[in-house]
Amino acid sequence: MRLWKTLVLALVLGGLVAYIYKVELPAETEKKRAESVFQGVENNSIEKIVVKNAEDEFALTNKSPAPLGASNATFSEDPMNAWELEGYPKGKLDAGVVTPILNAITELKYGNKIPTEEVEPPSMYGLDNPPVVVKISVAGKETALNFGKRNEYAKKYYMSVTGSEGIYLVTPPLVDAVSKKRQDFRSKTPFSFSEAGIETITFAGSHGVSKFQQSGKGDWKILEPGPYRADSVAVNGMMRELRNLSVTDFVNPESADKPVDLSLYGLSNAALKIKISYTDSSKKGPLSFGFGKSNAGEIYGNVEGVPSLFKLSKDAFIKLDKRVDDFRIKEYFRFGAGEAEKITFEDAGKDPLVLNKTGEEWTVNGKPADRPFVEELVKTISGLKAVAYPRSARDYGLNEPRLKITAVLDVNESQKIGERIKKEVVLKIGGPAPSNEASVDGKEVTTYYAEVSEISEVFMISEGSLKMITPRLDALVKPDTSPSLMPKSGES
Repeated sequence: MRLWKTLVLALVLGGLVAYIYKVELPAETEKKRAESVFQGVENNSIEKIVVKNAEDEFALTNKSPAPLGASNATFSEDPMNAWELEGYPKGKLDAGVVTPILNAITELKYGNKIPTEEVEPPSMYGLDNPPVVVKISVAGKETALNFGKRNEYAKKYYMSVTGSEGIYLVTPPLVDAVSKKRQDFRSKTPFSFSEAGIETITFAGSHGVSKFQQSGKGDWKILEPGPYRADSVAVNGMMRELRNLSVTDFVNPESADKPVDLSLYGLSNAALKIKISYTDSSKKGPLSFGFGKSNAGEIYGNVEGVPSLFKLSKDAFIKLDKRVDDFRIKEYFRFGAGEAEKITFEDAGKDPLVLNKTGEEWTVNGKPADRPFVEELVKTISGLKAVAYPRSARDYGLNEPRLKITAVLDVNESQKIGERIKKEVVLKIGGPAPSNEASVDGKEVTTYYAEVSEISEVFMISEGSLKMITPRLDALVKPDTSPSLMPKSGES
């Protein structure tokens, strides 16, 4: 008997589940779809949006709309590249302002419809002269949405659709999103760009021309002047500054026939020009930016092909107009902690000083070394920094160096576990540089020319650094603390 009841119960439950999946859920889905104002429309299917609000009128146009039913995944790398603000051709738009409008349109639902018998005259809802009108074009069809007063109790807006009967209470996202001025839709960072595929970036400013080439993702070298090794962190930081330059105001042409007079803003012959070239120029770029200073001392920038100009903060030049030396590497003799196995110091006119490492202990010229002092010396050597670079070719005194440091390193250059090799790197310190070749904080300093064997670039180190990497045997030898050398009781 119990088995029979169990079977009946199972059949009932099975039928209930089938009913929910085949009847209730599809019906609910269809109901939700029916509530949607724009059924089956994705953001990239919208062709045009025309807005009239209490403060402004403007139109947004999608230059490459996708067909209905296409996924948003068909967007380009930057979806904003497809959108254009009327009267602002080729200008970048602010995704943070445009995207909420697109989302609000595709998610808009009719909401609560006011019963026909209860409908009052349009003026009661603010729909006789609606403060916000949004016209949306999809697949060649325009739908005009009229938004009236806000119902404070329901926290919703009254909405009607031109050409259709009915007044609805709808949620506020679309009204909030379009209640903007035309200028609000323009990108405040118009000098932003894609880093993917960049081949070179060139700066021509008050310090001459500097050209950088990307050899790998985020890895850079200096082509002009040069070639030199670049500090990739500094180059990427400079590019970040360029991308993030924020506009404080816009200068727009009166019309397509009356462009902005560039000479008024220091841009007819820009003080700083930047050009970005991509590996595949058919897909991206090149991009050209200019920066100048008006007669009033204000900073302006422009993007080639964009008719508007951009007013910038006064520190824009400071961030971008830099010397090539600011982007050269500073640590030529860098090696990791624990990589040094042997370091030989050859000081002109003196006997060589040799440091050898066995396990965790060091010896100096065969004698036990004072480990903390040696480790501090090794750390100082590996952290040696350039303070300047030669301005012209000359005899740097490197053929007969005043100090030569040869380091034998145990390194893992392949980054594979267990693959370590012995590597010898030589640092040479040559003669002193002329006093006018280097300055720190505006003051001339004494410097010495230097070079590392595997990098054919001469750099300069400070006199203080030279003293710190020149060792003394007596300072490195471990003090002998054996009992025979300790003073006896009563002796001084």
